[in-house]
Amino acid sequence: RHTRLRTVTVVQTCALPILVLGENQTIQNIYGGQKINLGASNVAAQLNMGWSEKVMVVQVSQRELDVNKGKERIFDFAEMLMDAASDTAGNRMGVEMYSDGSGYESLYGIPSFVTSSGAGDYGGVSVAAWPRWQTQVEVLPGGYTSTQLVDALDSAVIKATDGVEKPDLCVASVKHWKLLAKELRSKTYFNDPGYMKESRANLNWNVISHGNLDVQWDQNSLFGLDIDVSYLLCTDHIFIEELDGAQWQFDKGVRPIDSFQKVMLARWMGAMYTDKRRCHAIIRT
Repeated sequence: RHTRLRTVTVVQTCALPILVLGENQTIQNIYGGQKINLGASNVAAQLNMGWSEKVMVVQVSQRELDVNKGKERIFDFAEMLMDAASDTAGNRMGVEMYSDGSGYESLYGIPSFVTSSGAGDYGGVSVAAWPRWQTQVEVLPGGYTSTQLVDALDSAVIKATDGVEKPDLCVASVKHWKLLAKELRSKTYFNDPGYMKESRANLNWNVISHGNLDVQWDQNSLFGLDIDVSYLLCTDHIFIEELDGAQWQFDKGVRPIDSFQKVMLARWMGAMYTDKRRCHAIIRT
């Protein structure tokens, strides 16, 4: 619910818009017949991201086909297998959203544009040439307290605010989320029924509302349980683009050579990216 999903039909790299990353330096105040500044003003750069490609296989043995004979029963059985495969693919892609893109055909996820230093080139755009292309960084002291973590959260939001655009989602490690919850529980407004809410996606997924920010925890193989990291994200500027015709659609079942099983394949191609890097932040030690 926190990302936009768009479908595109290009074939090699994502056809991303040109980004405005600087200010026009030719604007001046004049009086009468003053000479006008006609110098060039370079304000834009092109973002380029490569595709990530994935495939999943659903296999049905001849034995399974035999014991599930009947049109309705075989349809139910096939639907169950495809649902299980789709759920697994969704979980895998959810984990890869925390990938820096270094893995084979992996998504360029959050750590690729929200780096620990805030710097580093991204999407072919140089931070040295475009200082506004950096993400914001808030560093915690060693042995930090829950109060210091909440202060860092507020400071990171301020740093990442660009006009009316600001982070609206904080994805915290379990360690950070527990400290934030501990601190915020001490506030009187925490007892407001609307302050602690449960995500519609999962009743076990607690979300804390802090100002206009949703603070939720996550944990997986790429985002550790006890790490000292929280990501602040402006979700209006995070996108997932899919290749038309490669959106996990299953093809018709085929029978491999020398096998009594049926095989169905589904393929996905796409990319995850941001088009406004400075509106994201990281809190770390």
